[in-house]
Amino acid sequence: MPEDHASLLEIARANNVLLEENNQMLKKMIRDARIAFWFKVALYALMLGLPFILFYYFLSPYLGLVSGSSSTQSTGGMVDLEQLQGVVDLYRGL
Repeated sequence: MPEDHASLLEIARANNVLLEENNQMLKKMIRDARIAFWFKVALYALMLGLPFILFYYFLSPYLGLVSGSSSTQSTGGMVDLEQLQGVVDLYRGL
């Protein structure tokens, strides 16, 4: 084998090693980018959804007692005595 061919073969093998290392790094970068994307999606969903969840579970029952919105739909605008008693109990508890 001529000397030029041997050096070309050595350069090709070194290039192949570099290509394999580059491919491994690119695969890790793609994996990390996917993980970061789904983490950001979960983070934004939590940041946007948490206030609604807190409002629904913690504030909505108290606001419903005070405003009377739930009883006006069911009783046609008349005040429900049970709801009024709940408001009085809530006031006494404070």
